[in-house]
Amino acid sequence: MIILIAYNFSLLFRFPCRIGVCQTPVEVVACQLIAGKAFPELVMKALLYPGAVKTSFMEGTTIPSPNQLLSPYKSNKRRARFTTDLRHLEVIAGSYLCVAGALLGLVFVTEASELGVNGKVKFIDAGKSIRFESNACKKSDFAILHSSAEGSNDPADSNTSPLSNISSLDRSFSIQQDSSIGIIGGVSATSSLNFAKKLVKLNLEEEDSGPPFVLCSDPSLSKEFLSLERSSSAFLSGKTQGLYTDHSLLVENLRRKRVFLENSGVCCTVMPCHILHSWHEEIKEGCSVPFLNVGECVAKELKEAKLRPLEAGSGSPPRIGVLATNGSLVARFYQEKLENEGFEVILPDKAAVEHTVIPAVEALKRKDFEGAQNLFRIALQVLLVRAVNRVILASDELQELLPTDDPLWGKCINPMDALARSSIKYAQSARSGGN
Repeated sequence: MIILIAYNFSLLFRFPCRIGVCQTPVEVVACQLIAGKAFPELVMKALLYPGAVKTSFMEGTTIPSPNQLLSPYKSNKRRARFTTDLRHLEVIAGSYLCVAGALLGLVFVTEASELGVNGKVKFIDAGKSIRFESNACKKSDFAILHSSAEGSNDPADSNTSPLSNISSLDRSFSIQQDSSIGIIGGVSATSSLNFAKKLVKLNLEEEDSGPPFVLCSDPSLSKEFLSLERSSSAFLSGKTQGLYTDHSLLVENLRRKRVFLENSGVCCTVMPCHILHSWHEEIKEGCSVPFLNVGECVAKELKEAKLRPLEAGSGSPPRIGVLATNGSLVARFYQEKLENEGFEVILPDKAAVEHTVIPAVEALKRKDFEGAQNLFRIALQVLLVRAVNRVILASDELQELLPTDDPLWGKCINPMDALARSSIKYAQSARSGGN
């Protein structure tokens, strides 16, 4: 193993020096020592001869005699500048630090391997043992960082549940319980980070430092749901419902994340993912802090806007359109929340989705931006001609289909904007003592 690492390192290491190109850190050192005459030639020959034998063996050349060994290193030493020597010294220091790090990694390889077996790695910092624990049963659900005065040698620690140890979080890692927001990451890590950016942007617009937030993201979710969130095939083949007939494991996974955030001291929890909101009520069971619902947040904002029907004298309530890329699973969720607030919900029929929405997203993936924009405009117009006041874009992909200055955005709503505003309002209210 060590020989293989050394061989790979020798293949990667190349640096211009006095002999042309040095292939090992030892050659760089040799150039400097010979140029400075720091050691007798006999010592330098003893250091370099094993490397010369190795090089001759690998290249199939004749092994140089001791008298010829130092001649390459003296070839252009008089032309070297002071800055060149400094650069050589930097390379020497960096090279040996890399080697030292690799050797330490080999020495402590047993302890490091525990990360995959027991979910635990111990570090020593200023005489204190800091333990990084993760759920050993899951791939990468979440992690808890806490410190203890002494490292534990209890074998039971390897099977410790993160939820059972949340109460032992050190106060130095705690957050402000009265105003912090917990974020359960969804299918896309990018979407989760974009939501966090929305919180920061809203705080900057209000010239307020804003509430702190904790983001709990699980990359394994994307493997399970990427085909639904990113692909139109699930909708067209009717697999949306079949894939999630038994979703108990999914709900339990998300509940653990919710409990983790609650015990971290958040005042409310949000889940910026359209498709996961289909099981919001089940994930919410037993919640100890408010678990904001994106559908309720956007419906409430629309209600407060006091929209009027576009068809005068019709007597019908204001109409809201919903566009989604994953079929009825998400559309039904928004439809229920909007109808509870008295809105009439308009959904595109299957033919419209098949010929406009889904091809628009597919064109975007092919980087056919003009085609994607034209198809998306048609999809919007199909709803707008039915006198809808606003169109809810229930997919992150749909947010990328038009230029930012396109006037059609004035008719569109990103539900995650409403969720971000609602979470900040709640956190600010909790911080001021009102609910």
